[in-house]
Amino acid sequence: METLIAEKTAYEIERHKPMPSRLHSQIQSRINGIFYAQYSKQYEVCSELTLRLHQAPQDFVPDLSIYAVNTLPTGGIDDVQVSIPPLCAIEIISPSQSLHEILQKVNGYFLYNVLSAWLVVPDMQNIFVYTAPQEYKMFHAPETLVDEKLGITLDLTKIF
Repeated sequence: METLIAEKTAYEIERHKPMPSRLHSQIQSRINGIFYAQYSKQYEVCSELTLRLHQAPQDFVPDLSIYAVNTLPTGGIDDVQVSIPPLCAIEIISPSQSLHEILQKVNGYFLYNVLSAWLVVPDMQNIFVYTAPQEYKMFHAPETLVDEKLGITLDLTKIF
């Protein structure tokens, strides 16, 4: 039996991350907008922020990182990466990513004091909310997502 191996595009090779897709982009924007509208007094959401976490063998770049308000500095000289772990890291699987690859990343966040990690699967309209490696609850549109660690509820019909 022949094994199919997806070839990486020039974008993926240069940036060391998967090629973004339409659904990925739309969902990322919607989640960011919902957080701003509903939770901006509690949380700040950063898109594509490079995390250089203490003693991590590599940098992490979640699609979205959620911080408590006033955790990150504002103004001043810009930072290319931050060393403060987010409360929550959100990964949206892209068509060019394998599930194994993204699960390794999601599980890896817990080594660095992230409280929850979300795995968004656009094609299935599912979001898996992880509270520890291998411990998750799955939410499917039109359900309401509940992240108990952060006290967040999201109507999935507004995301998908």
